[in-house]
Amino acid sequence: MNEENIEVNNFEIIFNTSPIGMLLLNEQALIWKINDAALEFLSSDREDALGQRLGNGLHCQGGTEDIQGCSYGVQCRSCKLRLAVEAALETGQAATRLEYSKVLIHNEKERKYWFRASITPVTFNDKSNVVVAIDDITDSKLVEASEIELLNSEAKQRRLHERYRSLIMNMPDSFAYNRIIYDDMDMPIDYEIIEINEAYERIFNVNREEILGKKYSELFSSDDPEIFKRRMAQYGEVASTGVELVLPIYYSEWSKLWFSVKLYSPEPGFFVSIITDMTERIHEESELLLAKDKAEAANQAKSEFLANMSHEIRTPINGMVGMIDLTLLTNLEREQRENLEIAKDCADTLLKIINDILDFSKIEAGKLMIETIGFNIQELLNTTIKAHSQLALKKKLKLNCDLPASLPQSLQGDPNRLKQILNNLLNNALKFTEYGGVILSVQQLAMTDETIELRFSITDTGIGISKQEQAKLFRNFSQVDGSITRKYGGTGLGLVISKQLVQMMGGTIKVESQKGRGSTFSFTLKFMLSDELSYPTQDTFNSINAKKSLRILIVEDDKVNLMVLALMLKEKGHFIESASNGLEALSLHAKNQYDVIFMDIQMPVMDGIEATVKIREREGKSRHTPIVALTAYALIGDREKFLSYGLD
Repeated sequence: MNEENIEVNNFEIIFNTSPIGMLLLNEQALIWKINDAALEFLSSDREDALGQRLGNGLHCQGGTEDIQGCSYGVQCRSCKLRLAVEAALETGQAATRLEYSKVLIHNEKERKYWFRASITPVTFNDKSNVVVAIDDITDSKLVEASEIELLNSEAKQRRLHERYRSLIMNMPDSFAYNRIIYDDMDMPIDYEIIEINEAYERIFNVNREEILGKKYSELFSSDDPEIFKRRMAQYGEVASTGVELVLPIYYSEWSKLWFSVKLYSPEPGFFVSIITDMTERIHEESELLLAKDKAEAANQAKSEFLANMSHEIRTPINGMVGMIDLTLLTNLEREQRENLEIAKDCADTLLKIINDILDFSKIEAGKLMIETIGFNIQELLNTTIKAHSQLALKKKLKLNCDLPASLPQSLQGDPNRLKQILNNLLNNALKFTEYGGVILSVQQLAMTDETIELRFSITDTGIGISKQEQAKLFRNFSQVDGSITRKYGGTGLGLVISKQLVQMMGGTIKVESQKGRGSTFSFTLKFMLSDELSYPTQDTFNSINAKKSLRILIVEDDKVNLMVLALMLKEKGHFIESASNGLEALSLHAKNQYDVIFMDIQMPVMDGIEATVKIREREGKSRHTPIVALTAYALIGDREKFLSYGLD
């Protein structure tokens, strides 16, 4: 036997008898030989392994990812064993003590193994081969991992303990960990303080060293015995049942502070008390309640102020308009008539501003009411257009109303608020239009047996509004042109009020506009279909002329308003008597019988409410003189309040 054969024979003996798994790979990195030790821990048959790529022979999970097997799978690119084998075949470089993990598949079950491998290049028959020696170190790795995990767990527990201790010690609330002390009958009779934090020391002005290990009875010996007994029963129940207990906020006479107390049990026989200083919060709540009371009082004062100011401002304006109207009925020179008409326009404008401010304040205070009554929609639209026709004629603008022929006539809703919205939008359209015209159109969107949804659109050929300027619309007291050189007046409340009224009626409003090309303001509203009319039509207004002359008592302290109303009623052919306060009205009512009484509400000496009540008491059930209120009170509830006192 020559030396080469002896060497091969020796290699065969070492290869086959080695307790370490060994594989011999040929120059294509295919398994040429595999020993029994390798087959044993790989649970593989020699026939299945021979001629396979390394990963396929080992049943490597990575080698099954591709039908071509080992070195083609995604995980193969980073496989330490494969890379070391390739390096040994290409460069003849050996690798020792190479540790790596692999997931191997046996009987369709996956298991993770740890291996220590050595890769040694050898030459047989002038061909490059590689011997791979693999030692299964999975068990030692698991033990090592377990030890590391245990150490990590202990370190983690220490870190958690330190973290929670730091949190507890530095928390702003007082923390105390306590142990319940029981008597022979297992009844809680006391507790021992085991741990406290810095907040506890600060709040109760004690040192940690002085209080730890002390009993509650030693620290608070002056407590009432019954209170002490009840507290121990509560604390014992928490410690035994684990139920959380939140005690009512209490005031400490000793510390002059307010506290809240929460108790819970982390383990049987022990409980934690968390005491929170509530003093600042109590003060803040008291201040909030005080501020709320002040705000409500201020809001009430504001409402009363609005009602009074409405009365005080509207009364002289009403007198101005009335006297101007009466004067315009007389023979006047042309210049005098023009001057009075200008004065009337100014008074009407002022009245509109006052109405806008009052409406806005009522909406803001939630004191504006939406009615649901029957009305004629076509009559309302025609009346609305007619009211703006004079301004359109003056500016030489076209003003049209476009209604569908199929539009139902009788609807239910709030005609007064609908008319207010239309008036605001039409007034704006005419104000900002110099050439062309304005169109009010109505479109039917949907209709059922009970309801109808309409879209109202006001389109003008005016100055238009840019995208940036549109952002200012519908804002309180905001106008597109807010400069001191602005051309158009107004309060900036018209669109705000219109939007809020539309929303209160369940609709939406929007604007479409381009600078210099006009605007279209549109809003949608739903109405109930109705066969009955509650809203007076134009014909109803014409029928207010009385069939006979009436004897009327006017109770009004404002001389101008009294004069205006008296002259208007005398013009209709009625007999008028007057009183300046409720006491005078009672005196006249006792002597005379009137067909109707016009009663001012706010008057000196005796107001209209008291006078009405006394008149109703005097008349009883045998007589009822109609009493009509004269008032500028316009907040929600005023009408109902006045009617409840006997006014008609």
